[in-house]
Amino acid sequence: MAMGVSSGRDLTTVVGIAVGLLLVAYAISLGGSALAFVDFAAVLIVVFGTTAITSACFTWGDMISLAVSLKTIIFLKINTPHDMATEVMRLSEHAKKKGVLELQDYEDDIDKNTVLFRGVRMLVDGAKIEEMEPVLIQSVQNTLDRNHKAASVLRKGAEIAPAMGLIGTLIGLVQMLGQLDDPSKIGGPMAVALLTTLYGALLAFMFLTPLASKIERNSDEELIINKIFLTAVLSIGKLESPRKLQTALNAILPPEQKLNIYR
Repeated sequence: MAMGVSSGRDLTTVVGIAVGLLLVAYAISLGGSALAFVDFAAVLIVVFGTTAITSACFTWGDMISLAVSLKTIIFLKINTPHDMATEVMRLSEHAKKKGVLELQDYEDDIDKNTVLFRGVRMLVDGAKIEEMEPVLIQSVQNTLDRNHKAASVLRKGAEIAPAMGLIGTLIGLVQMLGQLDDPSKIGGPMAVALLTTLYGALLAFMFLTPLASKIERNSDEELIINKIFLTAVLSIGKLESPRKLQTALNAILPPEQKLNIYR
């Protein structure tokens, strides 16, 4: 197993959203033409409007954090804390038998974007524990902050989307009232009025909210894994026994995932 936070593809979020949209589309098709629910003006107001106003609430750095988190958290399967704890125990045993410098044999097996890789590299390079600890703790905090920012962007978007739908509804109503003298022209503004509300609800509750929830869920598990990596690297650097490391890791792991290598 590659020692990293993520492994393989996790398509549950994509599949869940796709199935939800298909159900909505099927329900629409049962009542008539699906093309009646397509309106460019409504898309312009809700989708592009929500994107613009959400961006105005954050910095470009926050938007980049969202892109990174969507890639690494949403679409990649997160390894379980138990699996990662088992792997770092193997590193600890190897270091105890052959020395810390021999950990370089495992560098190719470790995801280079993890706290574990940074820690192992620092150990091999001869860094002292008091130098390593603040750097690795900050690395863990940076990852947590990035994920929180990403979830915040999506949550804010989910708040704004229905509001943009309401704005579109008001625009459509005003346009419709302006065409009362010609009933043949009422249909377009009425479609904008109704569809913007629908689009706002779909965007908020079928896209943005599920994505934010997935980021928050996986971020919590990623934090546990990063704590495991940090604890393991510091333990190995202090030349502690694997048995002692297991005790420390079991204090971090959920009850159902605790290690039982040393009894």
